[in-house]
Amino acid sequence: VHISPDCDQMILQHASGVLYRFSSLNHQFLHKLTNQRFYRLTVSADTMRIVGQNDRSELWLVDSAGRGEKRIGEGKNVNRLCLSPDGKLLLTLQGSLGKWELIARDLESDTERWRHPVGNVAQLCFSPDGSEISVAVNYTTWEIRSPQTGKVIWQNSDLQWSQVHYSPSGKRVA
Repeated sequence: VHISPDCDQMILQHASGVLYRFSSLNHQFLHKLTNQRFYRLTVSADTMRIVGQNDRSELWLVDSAGRGEKRIGEGKNVNRLCLSPDGKLLLTLQGSLGKWELIARDLESDTERWRHPVGNVAQLCFSPDGSEISVAVNYTTWEIRSPQTGKVIWQNSDLQWSQVHYSPSGKRVA
């Protein structure tokens, strides 16, 4: 379940994998978003853009206002998906055991922005304003990366990190 910032609407994924837009005001399904059945997905903060991976390892961009969907590439060996708050940058963690790459794709220009090798990523998220990417790596390190370059701008290995989440204001991290 993904809830819009005003809490008026939700993106719901049925057990079959199909996505629906649901009104929390009048408790009604507004419309079915796609016939795709996704087993991995990420939603922009405003719930207007969705990227999903289907069982054929295809990545799809879905406009949740009901204006359509388009295939945006292959997603073979994708372990994580993360969409920036504005829905313009898609992060994917791709690879296999011991050899992972964090890849950023600009969805507006349909181009790869950057690619970096990383360890086993347990959690991946954007700050609420999209200015930082937090990555929990190998359950031992928390990294903050630049969305523009993907480079590490800060890291901490003092504790074990498996989850990293920002508060809605972005001022606190847990």
